[in-house]
Amino acid sequence: MSKYSYKVNIYLSRYKRGDESAFDKLYNYIANHLRCVAYSYLSNKLYTDDVVADVFVKLPHFIYQFDPNSDGYNWLYKIVRNVAFDYNKLDSHTKLSEENHINLALTLHKVSSKDTDSAIDINCVISELDAHERDLIERRFFRNQTFAEIAECYGVTKAAIYKRLQKILAKIREKLQN
Repeated sequence: MSKYSYKVNIYLSRYKRGDESAFDKLYNYIANHLRCVAYSYLSNKLYTDDVVADVFVKLPHFIYQFDPNSDGYNWLYKIVRNVAFDYNKLDSHTKLSEENHINLALTLHKVSSKDTDSAIDINCVISELDAHERDLIERRFFRNQTFAEIAECYGVTKAAIYKRLQKILAKIREKLQN
């Protein structure tokens, strides 16, 4: 195992044991490498940062599967590859993620002069969000800012922005279902 992989293993092991600071250190240490991996597998290169952010959002759910005796870098590499494949599937017109459904509805509502029921519902739900949540939605879906651009504005990590957006989208989905 290389020194690089060894250090990744240390961060993953510490995070698995509950050391939250290891998560940020791992992100800072390996995110650029994982971007290169994602870039090599994506058909739409614009999703590179999103794939890496998605991996770090999913990491708490997968960390229990990590074996400290294995190569942590290769373990993360496989997760990035699989998430990139999922994003490639999202590019097809038949499979849109929940985020893309909302993005599409918001875009249609903004561009179209005719309101659709879903666009009206989404617009009403968005107007009920607090100012910070509305700002994140506007930046991501109306201004098409990347997670990196939004994170820079707020002075936080891309993973933090992704987590916040996922919570907001879950809130929107919940309100739309009710």
